[in-house]
Amino acid sequence: MELVSFMEGHAAKIIPWFKNKDDSLLWGGRVFGWPLCETEIINRSCADNIQFFVLVDSDSQVQGFIELQQMSLTEMRLCRVAVNPIKRGAGVGKHLIQASLSKIAHFPQIEVVTLAVYKSNVVAKKCYDSIGFQVTDKQPMFKVFDGEVWPLYQMEIFL
Repeated sequence: MELVSFMEGHAAKIIPWFKNKDDSLLWGGRVFGWPLCETEIINRSCADNIQFFVLVDSDSQVQGFIELQQMSLTEMRLCRVAVNPIKRGAGVGKHLIQASLSKIAHFPQIEVVTLAVYKSNVVAKKCYDSIGFQVTDKQPMFKVFDGEVWPLYQMEIFL
């Protein structure tokens, strides 16, 4: 598998991975809204401090998606990590994160990579743990959607 730069056509490939509003919120928070729209995803991909990547297999099929957001001169944040539902549990997420960390390592000023994961997303948390991410006490510790509190872990790994 290979991590490649996002292209507009990839948006239509990842939208079907999210079957309902909760799936969409778990992935993208309020960033894209519901129902998901290709235009919103494509527009975000053009932001100055954001890079989108997809993980493609040997047949060029999209199997994973990730957003890298440069938070400061020394911090890169992993956001909106997603794996094709038919590939979940097969190590694709771990490969996606490791490939992203390898790409980030080419930015010599980046010292720390951070992310947030909802506490209910146990599988993703285990994946991040296995790579070496550590839980921190940074804020926020939760998000609120439609009056419901969604607790978060903030995590980081130093390069």
